[in-house]
Amino acid sequence: MLGFGKVTCAFCNTRVRRRAARRTQMDRSEYVCEGCYARWDTGGRKCAACDTRVSGMQDIGMFTAEKTLGHADCGGVRILRA
Repeated sequence: MLGFGKVTCAFCNTRVRRRAARRTQMDRSEYVCEGCYARWDTGGRKCAACDTRVSGMQDIGMFTAEKTLGHADCGGVRILRA
C-alpha cells in the first residue's frame, strides 16, 4: 500500500490507519493513536494541567507540547473518535 488512509500520531510519530486513531477538533487535524491513548487510559487518566483524573463524560483534550492527554476544559484541544 502507498499509505493512503494512514495518519501520524502526534505523540509517538508512528503511522496508523485513520480508524485506529483519534483526531483533534481543530483546523489542522492532529491524531493520537490507540496505543498512546490506551497507555494514558491504563495509567490513571491523569490530566496534564491540573493533575486530577479525567472521568465520566468529561471531554478529553490533547496537550501536544507535553505529548499527553487531559481535560479539554484545562486548555487541551478536544479530541474526537476518528
